[in-house]
Amino acid sequence: MNHKRMDAAVNHSNAAFTPRSFPLSPCLLVPLSLLFLSAGCQSMEMSKWKPGEYLSIDGWKKPSVDLPKPPQEAVFRAGHWEQAEPPQAGTLAGDLASARVLFKEGKHQDAAAVFEWIGNRAEKRKDAEIHEQCLYWHGECLHALREWPAARDKYHELLKLYPSSQYRNEAVQRQFEIAKFWLNDTREDMTKDPEAKS
Repeated sequence: MNHKRMDAAVNHSNAAFTPRSFPLSPCLLVPLSLLFLSAGCQSMEMSKWKPGEYLSIDGWKKPSVDLPKPPQEAVFRAGHWEQAEPPQAGTLAGDLASARVLFKEGKHQDAAAVFEWIGNRAEKRKDAEIHEQCLYWHGECLHALREWPAARDKYHELLKLYPSSQYRNEAVQRQFEIAKFWLNDTREDMTKDPEAKS
């Protein structure tokens, strides 16, 4: 009889720890779910988040810049120019058009942040046309801000990812201008010291 009691106790103890019968209280469920969720948020770079900014659906944070309304553009169709509807604000094309307005207004710092944001979204969505334009215009912003190494890196990335880019000539020309600027100090040193020439 002792033997039957022991078997019953073992069976009862095993049944108590099966997943279906294990009681999970809300006090334990909430911290565990937060732990699992926070582990998945590392890719969104929450450490760089600042108050006033929000995360978009695809995980890239929008710069805290007021985007102007996308401008109406002229399109050449059937031998004449027509006014096309402006791209819708909030779309990749609309935000790109708005960022170009910022660039034309001379707000290069704001435009650079927006071009980077749009470029990241376009890359994630595999929109090569928008991504290519963002790389070029981001490089142009950095060039206007005289941030030569970062601008050169953007032009290089553009040419590496899109070797037959519509902006190829402009990107190569900008890289050449940056290289000439960097070499100015060396040229000045060489003219001051005749022995350095040989």
